[in-house]
Amino acid sequence: MDIELLIKQTKSGNKEAQEELFSKLFARYSFIITRIEQEKNYKKTGLCLDTLKIWKIIETKLKNEVGNINSKYFYLWSAKVIKNIIDDHIVEFLVKLSKLNNFIAEQKLFSIIRQKLLERAKSISTETNIVPDDCVHETLLIICSKYKSMDFQKGLLPWAYTILDNIIRNEKKKVKRRSAANHKVQLSADEIFDSKEIEDVVLASDLKQQIRIGLSRLGKKSKKVFFLLLQDYSRKEVTEKLNISNSAMDSLISRGRKQLKKNLTKNGVL
Repeated sequence: MDIELLIKQTKSGNKEAQEELFSKLFARYSFIITRIEQEKNYKKTGLCLDTLKIWKIIETKLKNEVGNINSKYFYLWSAKVIKNIIDDHIVEFLVKLSKLNNFIAEQKLFSIIRQKLLERAKSISTETNIVPDDCVHETLLIICSKYKSMDFQKGLLPWAYTILDNIIRNEKKKVKRRSAANHKVQLSADEIFDSKEIEDVVLASDLKQQIRIGLSRLGKKSKKVFFLLLQDYSRKEVTEKLNISNSAMDSLISRGRKQLKKNLTKNGVL
């Protein structure tokens, strides 16, 4: 019988259609499980899954959801459910082996986690300035440093997803803040780097204005460093943005401060 017809009849309460439908789904599940168990890398880890227990979990979820899913997409959706639940159990088993210092199991574990995280990161990080690989790498570093000492109540993957989501959320905030800051920096540059405007305000007595004038007379690199720091960029962000070393930035700041103090003293501000 056609799979879509089976799904429709199952949704209408036909028990025979439901049995036939779930028989087909079990065949698909068994095929996936068999392929996994025969895979060389999994055999090396000592992977041993309770296949009947896993199927019961899958079957319960599918039966609960069959009435809510469009018949046209149910088969595709069920395939995803089957794969995700199998992956969850594989991950939990590999976690146990990894905690026993099984190096092969740990390698396979992080290979699966990375793939899962990358799929999730690509689906939720829509901003072009956010690099999914970077967010996943940062997440994996946190997981690697902590997972062996933790007792997961809801499993490792949900915890990993939470870490990733928080990292991406923070990155989105940074992008938004930098976008606003870059706009402010550009406005400051338009105002301060214009030599005519500087000449117009050079006699101003306001301290803030005098400091702006003093900053505008620094060397090109020193000006960039000070403007970025004044826009709340961290030292690390400034060095990355300007492609300079920490020592170079410290030197620019030191020279810039001396020159600024000299300029302000010369103008009678200090």
